[in-house]
Amino acid sequence: MNHRPLFRSARTFRLPAALLFAGILPFLAAGIASPARCEEPFGLSLARPDSLAGWDHGVEEPRGWQMVGGVLAGSRDASPLLSGFTFGDFELRFRWTVADGGRWRLSLPEVPEGSGLALELGESSDGGRLTDGGATLVDGIAINRGRGEPHTARLVRADGRLVVWIDDRLAARIDLDHRRRFGLGLSLVAGSGTIVGLRA
Repeated sequence: MNHRPLFRSARTFRLPAALLFAGILPFLAAGIASPARCEEPFGLSLARPDSLAGWDHGVEEPRGWQMVGGVLAGSRDASPLLSGFTFGDFELRFRWTVADGGRWRLSLPEVPEGSGLALELGESSDGGRLTDGGATLVDGIAINRGRGEPHTARLVRADGRLVVWIDDRLAARIDLDHRRRFGLGLSLVAGSGTIVGLRA
């Protein structure tokens, strides 16, 4: 029994192969030219995109907050939030905005007890401040008013030191006993604001 060849000749095979290669070449080039598209987001998200689950460990139940699409929004009247997370060494990143003279307080209460560290963030020539209990460690951190884009914050605690960057600029560097452990809380001490992309 005679079988018809799948391809009549080598010439008839080359044209489809060439077209196929030409068709996928732009996609291959795009993948090589843009490796960042494949990068995973930093760390793990510390908040659900649609609820405050895990942020209800404070004295009060969470009130006055909205969590929609991963954006946490609140005002001075909202209750302080306290998460169930505790940290030794850590890296924490997030984006934030304020309005109406807003001022965020990121709390790092000492575990198992103690007031611990607090980082305040607002928009002014002295908008940032870092405290430890009742002692001011760094004051007068200048934070320029946002131009339609959120501010960024990055905190790294490692090797007995805490380093803070605001908008990719070094804002604070302090020595910190490596034996200390901290929780994580959020509140607004003035105005209103949002936080998004809270990850560690």
